[in-house]
Amino acid sequence: MREPAKIVPVIYNEITGDYDPIYPVAGGSTPRVDAARGLVTFDVQVLGVFALTATR
Repeated sequence: MREPAKIVPVIYNEITGDYDPIYPVAGGSTPRVDAARGLVTFDVQVLGVFALTATR
């Protein structure tokens, strides 16, 4: 991706069948993108099915 700042992690919501944004974790940090290594890391409070999307 040419604009890594636009990458947004989301979590699958089994009730709605849609993906919801990941909300900040108290004491955590914002999502981190390492484009050179192809990695995205982020803090979460729950286990779940996660995906990455891009903002427009």
